[in-house]
This record gives sequence, C-alpha cells and structure tokens, in this order.
Amino acid sequence: MRTVEELETIMRSIVQTYNNNDAMKAVRVMCLMIMEAINIEEMTTGVLRFSDLTRMTMTDDGVHNYLNPETRQITCRKWSTKNKKEREMRVSQRFVDGIYEIYGGCAPERLLVTDEGLPWTNTCKLSTEFRKNVGYLMMDVRSSFTTYLDKVCETDSNGLEKLREICHNQGHRLSTALTTYRRKIVPKLRIPEMYKDKHEIGEENV
Repeated sequence: MRTVEELETIMRSIVQTYNNNDAMKAVRVMCLMIMEAINIEEMTTGVLRFSDLTRMTMTDDGVHNYLNPETRQITCRKWSTKNKKEREMRVSQRFVDGIYEIYGGCAPERLLVTDEGLPWTNTCKLSTEFRKNVGYLMMDVRSSFTTYLDKVCETDSNGLEKLREICHNQGHRLSTALTTYRRKIVPKLRIPEMYKDKHEIGEENV
C-alpha cells in the first residue's frame, strides 16, 4: 500500500500558508477549505478538486458551480465537475467569513482568482503554485484527508453514511475513494498550537 503523511503533519504546512498574508490568495482559500473540512458536522465538502474550485462562483450564473454565501450551500453542477454528477454540500460559516477576509472584505465573482483579480483557469499552474506554497501535492492532501476520515468514522455510529456522503461530495463513490485515496500513514507530528488557538478545535477532533 502506498504511504502518505498523517493529516496532522500536513496541516502544519496548510496552517502556516493560510496564516501567511503574503501567500497567494487562491492558495490561502484552498488551505482554509482543507482546515475547515475536518469539521465534518459543519462542512461536508471534503477536499475538493482544483477543477471543482476553479469553476466555482460566488454569484449564481446557472452554469458554474456555485457557493451561496448566505445559505452556505455549494452546488456542483454536472457540466462543471469531473464526474458529471450534480452534488449539494454545505460549508461552515468560518469558511465563508475567511473568504471575505482573504479577499479584503468583498468576495470576487469567482471563488479562486489570481492576485490580479483574474479567474484561475489553468489547474496545472494552480497545482504548481499550491505545491510551491504548501509543499504537498493536492493528491497527497486528498489521500491523507480520506485516510483520516475513514479512521474517524470507524468510531461513529453513523460513520459509514458520513464517510459515504463526503466521498461522494469529493467526487467519488465510497469504494473508489477508499481504493484510490486510503493510504498507510507514516509517523505523525503534533498539530501546531496556532491552529488550535485560531479555530478553537481540540486535538481530539483533528
């Protein structure tokens, strides 16, 4: 079985990048999504693909994926997502507030824009920028998150349904997600205190 670093370890870089006001805004938004995704009771997105995020708007045009900041609902439309299946999911209020904070108080029309305000369309270049800033491929982050989620849901009476829902929202059937993304974990590091302080999440929930 392939290996991946434990989510706590990856979170160290994710949080540092998010807290770096000089980091690329779109990358900070993606980091915020990953940080909030572990709160599976509040946010059911999981870790979305670059393509889902670059095709997401903050104003509904009826074509692109849409994040409604008032209802905190995301609609992934089948013609704007890789698996061609419409999906509905919710996000946390902290995610919505964080988007406005990152973009200086007013969210752009597209969720991910360059620092010059232009929509990100080149997912390969965005992937390069994410890895350069964070130090990990998004594939590794998605793998670590799915492995973490599988472990957490084992101890929950409704865990299987939660796992199925979030894997579906990430764009996979449960069996595909576990086959593709579940990995053997390499030794962990403790999650940094700044993450717990900023988001008021105890280590037992990470």
